[in-house]
Amino acid sequence: MSDAGGRYFYTADVKEAVTIKIEALEGDLHSLLNLPPEVDIARERLLRRSPACLVISAQLLEHGIPLTQATVTEPAELHETEATWGTTVCFDMLIRDTPLHCMAAFTVWDVSSPSAAVVVGGTTVPVFSRKNLVQCGKVKLRMHPGRVADCGPQGTPGLTATSTELNLTEKILKAHGLDKKGRPSEYWVKHDGWLNQLTAMRIQQLARAEVGGDCGLIVSFPETEHRVVFMQDSYQEGKKSRQSYFGGLAPTLPVDPACNTQDPQPAPEENFFVSVERILADSGTDARGRQPTSKERQAITDYLRAAPSRPPTELQAALCWGLRYWLSSNPAALPRFLRIVDWTDPAQVAEAEAVVAEWRVGSGWQAVTMLELLTPQFAEMAPWVRALAARQFRTAHLDVIELFIPQLAHAARFDHAPLSDHSIGRAVVDRCCVSLDLATRLYWVLSVEAASPNGEVFAAVLDYMLERLDDYPETKADILGQRRLVEDIEQFTAKLRANKESRPRRIELMREMVAANEFDLGSRPPVTLPLLSDRRLTGFDPTHGHIFKSAKQPMRLDAISGGNHAVPVMVKCGDDVRQDQLVLQLLQVMDRLLKKENLDLCLTPYGTIATSPTGGMVELVTPSVDLDSVLRDSKSITRYFQSIPALREKDGDRETWRISEEAMSRYVRSCAGYCVATYLLGVGDRHLENIMLKPDAKLFHIDFGFILGRDPKPFSPPMKISRAMVDGMGGPASPQYQEFQTLCCEAYNILRRHANMFISVFEIMSSSSIAVICEDAVNHFAKLEEKFQFGLPDERAVEHFRSLIQESVGALFPQIFDAAHRIAQALRT
Repeated sequence: MSDAGGRYFYTADVKEAVTIKIEALEGDLHSLLNLPPEVDIARERLLRRSPACLVISAQLLEHGIPLTQATVTEPAELHETEATWGTTVCFDMLIRDTPLHCMAAFTVWDVSSPSAAVVVGGTTVPVFSRKNLVQCGKVKLRMHPGRVADCGPQGTPGLTATSTELNLTEKILKAHGLDKKGRPSEYWVKHDGWLNQLTAMRIQQLARAEVGGDCGLIVSFPETEHRVVFMQDSYQEGKKSRQSYFGGLAPTLPVDPACNTQDPQPAPEENFFVSVERILADSGTDARGRQPTSKERQAITDYLRAAPSRPPTELQAALCWGLRYWLSSNPAALPRFLRIVDWTDPAQVAEAEAVVAEWRVGSGWQAVTMLELLTPQFAEMAPWVRALAARQFRTAHLDVIELFIPQLAHAARFDHAPLSDHSIGRAVVDRCCVSLDLATRLYWVLSVEAASPNGEVFAAVLDYMLERLDDYPETKADILGQRRLVEDIEQFTAKLRANKESRPRRIELMREMVAANEFDLGSRPPVTLPLLSDRRLTGFDPTHGHIFKSAKQPMRLDAISGGNHAVPVMVKCGDDVRQDQLVLQLLQVMDRLLKKENLDLCLTPYGTIATSPTGGMVELVTPSVDLDSVLRDSKSITRYFQSIPALREKDGDRETWRISEEAMSRYVRSCAGYCVATYLLGVGDRHLENIMLKPDAKLFHIDFGFILGRDPKPFSPPMKISRAMVDGMGGPASPQYQEFQTLCCEAYNILRRHANMFISVFEIMSSSSIAVICEDAVNHFAKLEEKFQFGLPDERAVEHFRSLIQESVGALFPQIFDAAHRIAQALRT
């Protein structure tokens, strides 16, 4: 129905932002704690905690795809029966740009725990009503306990079938002098109260049915003088001025032709292909003001979410070009936009450069988007593309630079003019020289690649770095000291390997040489340990020198740091550790990404650094023990945990021990983290001797000689999760195993959102000397894309990963190969 004389306005003319006021969470707050056991939430009463513990994240979505950044409120004031905010959220989207199927999603979080935020509940509400009118007024939304707000088929809808009846009843009450709780005014007090009581009971029934008997979130949409109906006519020529959203006439018109007198009906959808033809025809005029329809937006989103190897269709390319200025507000869309530019057309290249100059690139982690511009396929584009990436990394946060130094260094190979002012090689050197930590990492990457075949570019960048370090004399002196240390270790290992005596005798000889200070290994001037740049080394402790049982016979040397603190280091010679270094770098990236989402999976990305094409150092995580030894000596992981006093606690009044909740949580989380990480990276050759346990119950993997799906054993499962590991959680029917699966799926979906970044890392490294990446790179990248399941909705991705877990747990061949591996190791000794 029309209101106020039938006057209404189109959304296409409303330039105000979408705003919603979050009022309060009303009802039985304790009911929100009645969650399934797999939900990771503290089992305490909310009202016993600090009052400032509940916050709300609000975001606009369309078909589950975020349209805006999430906004987080201040903590609520927590009372006995309600939590109040009174906060107005102003979303980063104008009403005229809002699609018809836009949903506002609200998730309540408990942030009282310092370790992680806990989901309390979620709900969603459409921005437009069923009549395609912008919502207005106050509404109470049903909360879904323990669930993040989701507008999918099995989502968290806030409005129910009773909402219409309840809203209508409340309007009648207001008109006749009762409040929303059915309390009568003075007029009703003077009359018979039996009808009032029935009315109040019915209102309470409707209210309970509306919010499902639990808590309800009250939000308010802005009240306006006239209703606003959905219509996006962004491409209509000669648009007339219309009355503004909050009343008042446009100054150029004495009357308002947009104020219709008929009941507003849903605007008919424009034929999709006619719309695209118009964009193509008008692609050179008035592109700045164009806005997409919902179908156009969905077509562009499908392209942005597709795998990098999948080229855009003609339709998608036309849409991205015609809507280029609208697309420029999305930092992650820049690489995909550059893919649709015709680089043989000077006019289009010039227009693309003008658009990119206004692109909102972002900062912090959003700068990681620029990694894709450093891949080989972008090297043949206009020089300003690489110059843009170089500028971004010159100003990127140091923690981002630190994580991607190997890729930034390797990207120098594709510079059009090496060491020019706009080259990535010069940019990364200038950025890293300000920090000893970053300079150390970059120096060894360049040094190793300069010594590899076709390393001329890296040698030139390394020379520039040494010149640049003249401005930082202390850093340069330390790095040259590291160089001398590595050369001394190489001479030491060469002399030891030349000795053909038995391994026990060579271990004795090794300790004697260190004790005698041969090659200055026993004592030397303080120098930074290349492996761990926060440690200053003064020598090596001869006591724990060791040679491992392995074909390449790596050695253990304990570096003496400040305060005589020993740092166990594995020194490898004749073994290229760059592949391990890459995997551990990506584990560190995954760990950082998961923690950004408040998901700590207790990963252990230990340090490793290549110091030559055939050697390097690896941090030894001590104390730790491999699963093979655990099962051999303790018979089960549970018994091993029970043997460690710090991990066990009394099982009630019984005389038996059980694993503490904290220890079990660390074990379950670390199992989940490494299952997801090793699956995505295609880590192979997993057996019980390269899966380790630490005394704090954290599990971690070592030895990454096989990645990207390569495995020396046939019939390998998708991931290494043995029955013994599941039994350590309490068995397949235990709540801990269910939690393990939930954590796996949550981590999988978080990392899938950054799939383009991981693909870009491997594409940049395809020019390196890491054989497994260089050989059959196209096939490897296809496998990576398959692992990340581009375009698959999160709900189906969860089903997919759960099936992979079940397949891995039930695999028979890994059990056979584990037994064969133990026999082979016994024969080797």
